[in-house]
Amino acid sequence: MRTRVALRHSSRAHGPARLSLPDKVLDELKAIGSASGAA
Repeated sequence: MRTRVALRHSSRAHGPARLSLPDKVLDELKAIGSASGAA
């Protein structure tokens, strides 16, 4: 759930551009979202 919130927030910030990001970048965003959620 926390990860979805983080991704939803980033999608608002980046818009459709987020969909065109490489998988590596998406994985990094997920890691950042998980870290911020845990913190």
